[in-house]
Amino acid sequence: MTTMQRQPDDVGAGSEPTKEEGEAGLARTDIYDVLSNERRMMVLELLAAADPQDLGDLAEEIAARETGERPPPRNKRTSVYVTLHQTHLPKLANLSIVEYDDREKVVSLGSRASTVLAQQEGGSTESAAPGARWSELSLAVAASGLGLAGGSAIGLPGLASLSAGAYAVATLAVLVALLAFHVARNGAGVPFDPPLPNR
Repeated sequence: MTTMQRQPDDVGAGSEPTKEEGEAGLARTDIYDVLSNERRMMVLELLAAADPQDLGDLAEEIAARETGERPPPRNKRTSVYVTLHQTHLPKLANLSIVEYDDREKVVSLGSRASTVLAQQEGGSTESAAPGARWSELSLAVAASGLGLAGGSAIGLPGLASLSAGAYAVATLAVLVALLAFHVARNGAGVPFDPPLPNR
C-alpha cells in the first residue's frame, strides 16, 4: 500500500519552532494557504464528519456542493476528482494534514489536521486568516476616522481644533498606507498579519 504523507520533520530534535511556525510545526503561510482554498477546506470538513473516506465519495460531495445539484454533473465530478487527486490531496498529505492512499484512493485526517480545523472554526485572534485581520483593522481605522470627523463637525470639545475634512484626509492616508503595506507584504508572499490588541 502506497501512502502519501510526510513525517513531521519540520522542526529538528531539540530545536524551537520558528516564528512563522505554529505549535504543530506548520508554517503560518501553509495554514493560510489551506484556509484560503475552498476545496481543501471542504475535504477537511467532510473528513471531520466521517473519517476515512473514499476519494470518489469526496469528489461527489464537493461537486454537489459547488453545483447545487444532486447528483452533480458527471464532468464536474470528474474535474473535482482529478484536482483532488493531482493537486489538493498531495499538498495536504505533504503537510501531514491528511493521509492519502493514492493506490486505494482512501483519504483520512492526518496528524496536523486538528491545527487547521481549529483555526477554521474561529480559534484565537492569533490564528485568524490574513483577510480577516485586514478587514478588522481597516474597519477599525475607518470607524475611528468617521467618529473623529463627526465629532469635529458637531463641535465636540477637543475635536473642533481640526476640521472634519482634516480628520477624513488623515483617515484616508492611514488606510492607503495600510493598503500599500498589505500589497507589499502579499507581493512578497508574506501574509498580512498586523498585531491586534488582545480582547
